[in-house]
Formats: sequence, C-alpha cells, structure tokens
Amino acid sequence: MRNLAKNPLRLGILGCGAFISRRILPILKEADSVRVVCIQNRNLTKAETIARQFGIPRATAKREDLLADPEVEAVHIASPNFLHEEDALACAAAGLPTLCEKPLSISLNSVNRMLEAFQSRSIPFFVGHQMRFKRAVQKAKELLLSREFGTLLQLRAYYYSRMIPEENWRLEKGNGGGALQEIGIHLIDLIHFLSGEEITDIRALSPSLEVDQMISIQGKLPSGALVSCECAYGSSYYNGFEIIGTKSRLVSANSLRQTEDLNESLFLFREKEEKISYFLPASNVYAEEYKHFAKAVTQKIASPIEANISRANQRAIDAAYRSLKSKCNYLDDNNLMLEPIK
Repeated sequence: MRNLAKNPLRLGILGCGAFISRRILPILKEADSVRVVCIQNRNLTKAETIARQFGIPRATAKREDLLADPEVEAVHIASPNFLHEEDALACAAAGLPTLCEKPLSISLNSVNRMLEAFQSRSIPFFVGHQMRFKRAVQKAKELLLSREFGTLLQLRAYYYSRMIPEENWRLEKGNGGGALQEIGIHLIDLIHFLSGEEITDIRALSPSLEVDQMISIQGKLPSGALVSCECAYGSSYYNGFEIIGTKSRLVSANSLRQTEDLNESLFLFREKEEKISYFLPASNVYAEEYKHFAKAVTQKIASPIEANISRANQRAIDAAYRSLKSKCNYLDDNNLMLEPIK
C-alpha cells in the first residue's frame, strides 16, 4: 500500500483562481498526502504569481499542458461551472482521476455525459461536496441512522452568503450562476446525504426569474418527510440545518461554513424538552476532502463523494428551475382560483 505521507498524490489544478488561492493552497500542510505540482489559469501571469506564492513547481495557461505533465497523477477542476464539462471530458480522455468542484455541471444532460466519460474508462471521478466531511453533518447522519428521531417529518437547510460582485460569472444566466447552483447545491446534497433519499415534487420561489440571488425550494422525500432549502447572496453569513421527527428534533446553527475557526454546535431536543448539546471541534473540510481524495484514488476505496451522487442533486436543481418558469395560479382573498398572471 502506498505511503502517502512519504509519496503524496501529485495533483494538477485546473482553474486555479481566487477560490483555490483562498481555500485550498493555504491548507496543503494539513493535507500532506497531496502535493500540487502544476496549476492552470487562463491568465499565465496570474498562474505564475500563485505558483511562486505557494511554492508550486509549474504553472501554465493551457489545460493541455497540465494534462500532459508527466508528474500530474490526478486533477482538481476548479474552473467556473460552465467550463466543468469540457475540463472533465479532457481529464477523462487523459486517463486522470479527477475531483470536480460542485455543481458537477449546469444540467443533467451535461452531468450524464461527464459520468459516462469516466465510467466507460473505469477512471475514478469525484465531486467536491466537502460538507459531507463536516463533523456536525456526520453526527446528524449518525443520529438519523440510529432512529433517534422516530419517524422523520421534516428536514430544513439554509445558507445566506455575501453579495457577489456584479461582473462575476456567478450572476450570469446560463453560465451556472445563481444562488441555487452555487449555494443551494450544498443544501440539496446535505438533504440527500442525511436522509439517503432523493427529493421529489420540488417547487421553487425566487424574487427574480433571471439569475436567482435568493431562492427557496420545497419538496418531499419518498418516505413522506417534507424538505425545505433556502439560500441567498447579499446577507451576513447565516446558515444551518434542522431535523424534525416524531420523537425528537435537532437544531444546528451556523455549522455549515467551510472554515475551521468556528466550532460546530448541535442541540438535540427530545420528548419532555430534554436537551442534549453537542459541541464539535471544527476541522478544515477542504483538508479532509483532499486527504480522502488521495486515499480513494490510490487505494480504490468506496467514497461518499463519488461523482454519481450529482445525478440526484442536478435533478433537483433542474426541477427547481423548471418550476420557476412554469405558470402559477394564484388565490384571491376569497380563496378563489384566479387566472395565471401573464
């Protein structure tokens, strides 16, 4: 078995920009089973500057150069959402195990093409749902599996984030932008991970039919439990999740941020208002994800972030957006159905 501490997985990063510089490269000492040997940014000067700052041996502006680098054993795709498919197909053609940031792509058809490209070549493929490594999430999953809640009645998840600059691609319609694709995808995956079920019968509401800077979705699980997710840009950070059952409920507040400077707190309320508090030390989920990725690639172990989980997540995203576009009926003050608003 490969000793990753002595012989770390050699990684190339496609789309090495602000996210990678802020979240990933500073934590590489914590994830010593991975060593970044090459980075790519379409702006060569920026790529070279980042490489010098973090002691990375090589930088390039061309995807083809990184994929042809003999030192690169695996790839992390961190390009904008609308570029994920072409980057992933190139990685699959090069035969390189790949970790792709979420959302895997911007439509279910695109996700299916990406998955097929890797599956047909038997190449490991993963998606960056690092929240699955958060201790609060894993504790909640443990409680659910133990039947702590009795019959599950409802799951709720929410995440409010900072404003996105107007010129950023995250606000461009058709490029994978919008709060649901960028933030809500984490919440949808959280619901799927915790429940082990896929959200169905989805409805969405948003103040805008253009790019959604705020959105709320409702749905249900095949078991009958109700689901709600809400997310938005333009607020102070506010996030968490709740699990409600017939026997008890779990409340998590501000436990979904992907930083290690905040402890993760869970509060379990049982019948007769018995309260149990869980104070979990935060870990850096990006470091945990990288360590897991290296182990999964080199040891070929089962993984909770295998890319095929993106099918269910993208189905929910696509359904939510379709519901926004559909014509809706409205009730008047006497609860009489009115004609759809044109």
